[in-house]
Amino acid sequence: MVRLLSIISVAPWTSEASYNFGIIKADLEKRELLIDDFDIAIGAIAMAHECSVVTSNLDHFKRIKDLESQYWLLGT
Repeated sequence: MVRLLSIISVAPWTSEASYNFGIIKADLEKRELLIDDFDIAIGAIAMAHECSVVTSNLDHFKRIKDLESQYWLLGT
């Protein structure tokens, strides 16, 4: 784990991420498409930093409006 963290950047939680979290969670509740709060947090942070999410769980992250996400094993 230490080696991994030495080669990647960790995007911090910001006030914009907090705002995004609330908007995303309310939208998912309204559409009855809730996902885990940790996944919402990941999406909120990514959006705050104008990043996309690379994941093996596209089903969850595709539910978040305006979030770019892609499967982590492209070409498989």
